[in-house]
Amino acid sequence: MFPGPISKEFSMSRTKASYMLSDGLGPYLRKGLVKLICENKVFYTIQFDETGNAQDRKQCDILLRFWNNDKDLITTQY
Repeated sequence: MFPGPISKEFSMSRTKASYMLSDGLGPYLRKGLVKLICENKVFYTIQFDETGNAQDRKQCDILLRFWNNDKDLITTQY
């Protein structure tokens, strides 16, 4: 993955990766999304999708759809 002595001691389990994504990257990405919507003062919609997944469990996805002034198109964020 990357050279050096750190890579020999590096390990990542499923739960560690999950926490890193939800608690580490999640707030950063959420902050960027809020900034994008608030600075451009665009209208947005919130969409809910509650379906079953491959493991026969209920799953609720929340989507945010808005006009992205930077890209000049409608953007959907999961």
